Amino acid sequence: MIGEKVLGYTIDEQIGSGGFGTVYKVSKTNASGTYIRALKHMTIPNQKQYADVLNSMGGDYSKADNYFAQVLQEVVNEIQIISTLSDAGARHIVKYYENDILETQSPKRYDVFILMEYLTPFPQYMNTHELRVRDIVQLGTDILDALVSCHQQQIIHRDIKDDNIFVGNDGSYKLGDFGVSKILKDRERAGSMKGTPNYIAPEVYLGKQQYDATVDLYSLGIVLYKLLNHNRFPFLPSFPNTYTNNDEDIAFEKRMKGEIPPLPEQANNSLGEAIVQALYPCDQRYRSAKAFLQALKQSVNQLSEKELDQIVQVPILSNTNTVTNANVQQQFETIRDDSPSPVHSVNQNEDQDLFATVSIPFAQRQSGVLETPASQKSSLGNTNSTKTNPSLSSSKSKESATNSKEHTQDKGSFESRSVPSSIATATLVGNDSDTRILERSHISALTY
Repeated sequence: MIGEKVLGYTIDEQIGSGGFGTVYKVSKTNASGTYIRALKHMTIPNQKQYADVLNSMGGDYSKADNYFAQVLQEVVNEIQIISTLSDAGARHIVKYYENDILETQSPKRYDVFILMEYLTPFPQYMNTHELRVRDIVQLGTDILDALVSCHQQQIIHRDIKDDNIFVGNDGSYKLGDFGVSKILKDRERAGSMKGTPNYIAPEVYLGKQQYDATVDLYSLGIVLYKLLNHNRFPFLPSFPNTYTNNDEDIAFEKRMKGEIPPLPEQANNSLGEAIVQALYPCDQRYRSAKAFLQALKQSVNQLSEKELDQIVQVPILSNTNTVTNANVQQQFETIRDDSPSPVHSVNQNEDQDLFATVSIPFAQRQSGVLETPASQKSSLGNTNSTKTNPSLSSSKSKESATNSKEHTQDKGSFESRSVPSSIATATLVGNDSDTRILERSHISALTY
């Protein structure tokens, strides 16, 4: 698509790809100047997805088309959310500009284009910038400001993690990727399980009760804790001690039991106390983003300039080197993986999706989206395009779509096929028939 024009912008380069589509850097120049934007492109479905669903529907094209029309509504829901937040003037949320949806017949396919603000993914930013305690505080206050805006609109983000945080040219932090967000109608509580296991609140993971917007505060608490704990999740052995997969399982289980972690090693002070309170059981943690924000600001007032200037993260990639999206992606597995995971095979010839698929309990430590329940397989074809403008007004919010890559692994191996997340399934080939599969784009940092 490089060189093509979409929504009046020329596509300059691809800057990321994953389960939620492909993101391009686009530009437009006119008499008023040059404008740089990010363009998110999603194809629903691809050829394989359509073929799989068509087969599962007994060759009934109308049923397959209806199936993917529902998937489209999940994307429309995401557009509604970011449009609502942009219209509300949310300062610390990735800005949305406009969208277009092209419909192709025989077989039916939708090409969705979303024009958004061009920003740097936080994990990529971390690789080239030194971070101090004051930077982590700013990230926390900026994202809490974003969550205040979300929750005022009755929106739970449900997937707060460093991969979904972006950095502007002015150094401000912004929240993006509303692909699994939920709009709460009349303050009802959400009941489905969505999120990333390493950051997920216990009540969401356990599924024993409905949850509310405080799950976003918990997930942000994990982000801040990790950044002030030598990049380690709560309950892992202290830095610089090594740790094992079993240590990660134990740490995860402690979180899910509601145990309160010790203060982060690089914030053994009032700041650490404010962050840990976000990780309390749901009935004891902050009741609102405003309360967390106020506590965070009060804790900073008790810190000295020396404490605020403490370095907590050094750049992994030298600033003197040219950092391209390509080399960041190539090194992403090793420099940003939250735990030592098995080597995953990636077929870049198939939609350029970069996925990691792992099993529980090992999957509980990976940055996969937790889905419940799971189902079918999928795909798409190609032909004449016509514009369609599905209504964005009253679609009920659903869990948004993600894909996972066909993948196998030896010794109790498993296999999963490429599917939209809200209807995703994986077939276990190994011995543990109770093992569930978690699927998510391993490189989601460049997904807006």
